[in-house]
Amino acid sequence: MPKYSFKYFNARGRGEIGRLALVYAGADWEDNRVEWGEQWENLKPSTPLSMLPVLVVDGGLPVSESLVIAQFIAEEYNFGGSNSAERAQVRMIVQYLDSLFSKIANAHFEQDPGKKEELKKEIQTKLMPDTFSNLEKLLAKNASGVFVGSGITTADLQLQNVAGVILGKLNTALDSYPGLKALFEKVSAEPKIASWLNSRPETKF
Repeated sequence: MPKYSFKYFNARGRGEIGRLALVYAGADWEDNRVEWGEQWENLKPSTPLSMLPVLVVDGGLPVSESLVIAQFIAEEYNFGGSNSAERAQVRMIVQYLDSLFSKIANAHFEQDPGKKEELKKEIQTKLMPDTFSNLEKLLAKNASGVFVGSGITTADLQLQNVAGVILGKLNTALDSYPGLKALFEKVSAEPKIASWLNSRPETKF
């Protein structure tokens, strides 16, 4: 079994989808959390794109970009879609949810109070309802209760990831989307994922 080293900041952020993939895979991996400041500045020159997360497999070439890492793990452990059409569907949903996550991240880190409120309003009144409505319709087309195929894929892990951030701030966010709510609960209750959620470090974002 390969050994994985995963490096990201001490936060969920853009690293958590990679961690969830590694957890669900049952991989042998190390969760190396990097602190902002001197530790990150010393590490930065050795990263392929001057950013985190970074995944290293058996001490080999490093891989960066969070969604690439998650899909790589999914394909290695056979939960990224069973054929090319399913893999395309999985990637579509992962990236679609990442677009919403990016807006949430922008609002979280915005320093201007006025702009911050504008971003939060746009997310809550348009972006989040649009995203969840589209995904609810998409999910309803698959009788298995997951987005693609018959088992959990990175698309479902990404829902758990992004919705988990939202529910931490707005606990009614999925109440109007029963399919998504059920899927979120299904993924969260998967034994390996549930163990991770209960044991991972508490972080703000």
